[in-house]
Amino acid sequence: MSEKGGLELLKNYVAVGFRSDVEAAALTLGYQADDIRAMLDGEKPIDEDTEMKMRAIARERNFGI
Repeated sequence: MSEKGGLELLKNYVAVGFRSDVEAAALTLGYQADDIRAMLDGEKPIDEDTEMKMRAIARERNFGI
């Protein structure tokens, strides 16, 4: 997925799945909240493994991203 697509996926993951709670979303992905904020700000890349984790967790928890 493109960098922009990964960013949209992450934004939706945090907003929809965790009601914009960056700390809770970070915990589920195995990151520090500062890392997720850096990804959301475009300062840190979102790798394919993170994208796969987001999709799997969203599917498991039954929310769409």
